[in-house]
Amino acid sequence: MVENLRDSAYDIFSAMSNQEIKSMIEAMQEHGVDIGDMEKLRESGQFMLYIPPDLVVAVFNEHTSRFFDGKVWEKPWGIPSVPDETAHEIQAQTKKIYLNCLEDCTIFLRYQQAPLPIVIHRARMSIKFLKEKFAK
Repeated sequence: MVENLRDSAYDIFSAMSNQEIKSMIEAMQEHGVDIGDMEKLRESGQFMLYIPPDLVVAVFNEHTSRFFDGKVWEKPWGIPSVPDETAHEIQAQTKKIYLNCLEDCTIFLRYQQAPLPIVIHRARMSIKFLKEKFAK
């Protein structure tokens, strides 16, 4: 994700809310990242390794095409030799499937107590689906 979005890293960072930045910094500290290097992390896009799950979903929603074609997932995004309208419909369907999976994972991560069994099941199935589609 970092490589694919490096040119948008500044905009993504600038659009983050104070709460998202706070959550990101807490995650960085938990992983021993020197937050004194924040400018370098922002320029390189490495801060994105620590953004909160809700923001991952928002970044995917905003920059969907950058996650496909072997960048994060193998699934092709562009569909040559197909009318634009048909291609857009297929892309919208693909986006919805992957977005739903990311949202299932995010909902699971929001639970402070034991999540409902259906939430656990959906998260497991979504993780399984997304992992199977990872680019090699």
